[in-house]
Amino acid sequence: MKIVISICLVCLLGTLSSAGAIEQKEFTEETFTTEFLVTNIPEFVSTPKNGTAWEILASTEEVPYSETMPDGLVNEGSRPKFTPIVQALDGKEVIMQGYMFPLSPNEDQSMFLFGPFPMSCPFHYHVTPNMVIEVSVAKPIPLSFEAINIKGVIQLVPRDDEFNMFYRIQNAEVIKP
Repeated sequence: MKIVISICLVCLLGTLSSAGAIEQKEFTEETFTTEFLVTNIPEFVSTPKNGTAWEILASTEEVPYSETMPDGLVNEGSRPKFTPIVQALDGKEVIMQGYMFPLSPNEDQSMFLFGPFPMSCPFHYHVTPNMVIEVSVAKPIPLSFEAINIKGVIQLVPRDDEFNMFYRIQNAEVIKP
């Protein structure tokens, strides 16, 4: 697991430094906090007209949990503590700009992760749970490595111990910038 984490940190550092978002210096896994990531969002995406900013979703606090299951295995993750401004978005239509992280090897995607940074690692998406949305679309759309704008109704997910998702948008559509 340490090898994968190290590789992933190298991928994220490469993405941020190639965009001029960070200077070369010593980084550890602890460096990549929500605050650090939020400061780099403007290097990659902007907030569309009448859109929702990633910084708003990033205000959701991650509350770590650890539970011992009946079989003795330990389940660890994080659950959201939504701020009032985020709670007000639940069930509302949002427009956001971000990048797709595909969940299937297909050219057309019907479900993908969506966040403020481009995909930089094949193992996982380099954001904290408060900056990733699980998106499903009614009609599959072509995979894009460029930033896209989507529109859809956001649902807050108070508990998802399997995937640690905080947000979902179903029946989203891609819209022109």
